[in-house]
Amino acid sequence: MDRRNFLIAGGVSSLALIATPALAQPAAAAGPAFTEQAGRPLRIRAGFLSLGLDPTGRVVELKDIRTGTDHLSAGKSLPLVSVVLGDGKQDAPTQVKVSRRDRHVLVFSGDQATVEVEVVNHAMYATLEVVGLDAAPGVDVRTLLWGPLTTSVTDTVGEAVGVVRDSGFALGITPLNDKTVGGWPKEFDAYGFGSEVKSKP
Repeated sequence: MDRRNFLIAGGVSSLALIATPALAQPAAAAGPAFTEQAGRPLRIRAGFLSLGLDPTGRVVELKDIRTGTDHLSAGKSLPLVSVVLGDGKQDAPTQVKVSRRDRHVLVFSGDQATVEVEVVNHAMYATLEVVGLDAAPGVDVRTLLWGPLTTSVTDTVGEAVGVVRDSGFALGITPLNDKTVGGWPKEFDAYGFGSEVKSKP
């Protein structure tokens, strides 16, 4: 599989999700961090991007809100966030809900761990920050993984920064602190699509 089909980030704490038109346009006004409607995916708004999550926390759409085009690669849905346990097994969420305490926080619950992610919407991007991580008694969490996000946008792929773009849309993820590492960690190739990615297409 061609590396250009992936926009991936692995890390521990926080990142920014960015989506802009490839050509400059006026900035969209900041709105709610995410929306939820019964029977529809939970949506995180980031600039011109609507990132849809199903009830288990899997990314089910990367939609350009201007055109309605979904840039998610067909058949390649994975959790937005998951953890790797001390025994090396991945614990993906089985549900995502809006926190009862804070309407800006999404709670991703798996069998062994729960991750709380604060979502803050800005005019052209959204920030996602882990604000809570609870593991079952006796369970050690080794690391937290963001994505990978698979996309059909493949014309230009950033080597150092997690950005892909084509003539009409740009989509990117960038770490916001030293705890978050861009790119997919080699020790976790078995998760996501690491074993299918070519290093330089």
